[in-house]
Amino acid sequence: MHHKQAVDLQSSINDLIGIQALPAILSGQQSYDIVGTLLDAVVRILDLDFAYACVRDSLIDSSIELMRLPQCRAPPIFR
Repeated sequence: MHHKQAVDLQSSINDLIGIQALPAILSGQQSYDIVGTLLDAVVRILDLDFAYACVRDSLIDSSIELMRLPQCRAPPIFR
């Protein structure tokens, strides 16, 4: 295995470990924080131009609509 492939593989493994750790890290957080953090991770890991989510939060009887861009933490947009 070439050095670059090994580095890429290690980076992918680290990303997977980070995704698995999110539930423990986000325990007790507000719904929009959880969704925002997940979108931040998805944009970074998959190298996306943007990520968008619209979820229903039954705890506050409202919808949460968020969009994330690379290296940008946009404020939540509530409906």
